[in-house]
Amino acid sequence: MKPLGDIAEISLAMCEIYLDSKDGAMEQFEQTTKRRSSSVTTLAFPSKGKKFQGFQDSRCPAIDFGRVLGSGGFGQVYEARCNGRKVAVKQLTLKSKLRNANAPEESLRAESLLLEYSHRNLVEILAVLNGDSIEQCLVIMEFAGERNLQTIIDDECTSLPEERRIRIALDIASGLEFMHEQGLAHLDIKPANVIVNSEFDCKICDFGCCQYVELGDTKDFQPPSPTNSSLAGTYTYRAPELLKGEFPTTKADIFSLGVCLWQLCVREQPYGMESHFVIIFGVVQKNLRPQFPAEIVQDSQNTMYVKLTSSLWHADVSQRPAARQIVKTLKNWPVTLTR
Repeated sequence: MKPLGDIAEISLAMCEIYLDSKDGAMEQFEQTTKRRSSSVTTLAFPSKGKKFQGFQDSRCPAIDFGRVLGSGGFGQVYEARCNGRKVAVKQLTLKSKLRNANAPEESLRAESLLLEYSHRNLVEILAVLNGDSIEQCLVIMEFAGERNLQTIIDDECTSLPEERRIRIALDIASGLEFMHEQGLAHLDIKPANVIVNSEFDCKICDFGCCQYVELGDTKDFQPPSPTNSSLAGTYTYRAPELLKGEFPTTKADIFSLGVCLWQLCVREQPYGMESHFVIIFGVVQKNLRPQFPAEIVQDSQNTMYVKLTSSLWHADVSQRPAARQIVKTLKNWPVTLTR
């Protein structure tokens, strides 16, 4: 995603890019973010009526940055305020250790794919700001909650009984069902990428690996093979076909969901302290999967849960259930779903 020239408006399939290099827009951005900029910036908005009122007349918004909420491979996420609204803002960074120097730009474009969509179990992307350097690129999102699912799993003071685990799983599966219906695969499903609010409502976040995988020529964006991309997700949750460099499908998300369900139950890190070389080889060649402790497997109350989880990480992609099937199963689970 290179900076664009001084043109008024460009219509893309997924969003509209508005440019404004006059009337102090750049000066406002520099003063607000305390970053320098020497060329035009672009603001990406949704194309189907979902407008963020913080942006008017194509001008860069006034953003007041607060505390750091988290960090990842391509940047940090801040709590912020924009025109009086509490939001979350991701600032991209270019790290020298990245094998693919274009990875942050690819991540930004992937985030932009979600501008068009809105769902109660997806963190809403409000706008994408593209500057003349990767450090000036921002993704502005709704503020969905204080914690992610990984912090809840790690918190011994937070109980995760079966009914709560099923409620969480249903929220994640519902978000995936919606994405998959659009032909989108998330490709980095893990507990750290699920935001949980105080009512235990869950929303999938971090769409930096997202790709169109099933709509082909009906969309402008054709995803690269994971073999040639650094955006292939976290290896401990990654499906074996992706580890082998095969073309991604929505079923890769289903595999990752299976690992998340295991982690919700066992509350440990997948594969413990094994090296990533051992894990990758085991998952691809030896059908290695996280193991449920014997006491969980032997308890008849866990039979359905263990069976469902095992079906999600099946080695044969065609044997994994679709997200819509998982949603149906979870809605009919023989427990009272609670937050």
